[in-house]
Amino acid sequence: MGRPYNFILVPPPEFAQYPRSLTRMNSKYLSDAMQRIPNTELLINVVSRRVRQLAQGHRPMIQVEPRMDPAEIALKEITEGKLGFELVESDIVFQQSK
Repeated sequence: MGRPYNFILVPPPEFAQYPRSLTRMNSKYLSDAMQRIPNTELLINVVSRRVRQLAQGHRPMIQVEPRMDPAEIALKEITEGKLGFELVESDIVFQQSK
């Protein structure tokens, strides 16, 4: 069993545009969520997992505005601190072949 890491993710300074996979999301919620989870790959994974949960019938943890899609709900949950992530150290040990 690994222990969780405690660290801050910082985007590289040359990060100027949102990746293509994030461009369809509402920029209002996206920019706020990027401040909480600046690693875009991690943000995409957190949002997509939450979208799947919402599609399966899980209830939103925030007040939903009219016409919000599941991705916007997930981003707003991240922005309001209701949804986050935890990285755990992997227990897998890789052995080199001889």
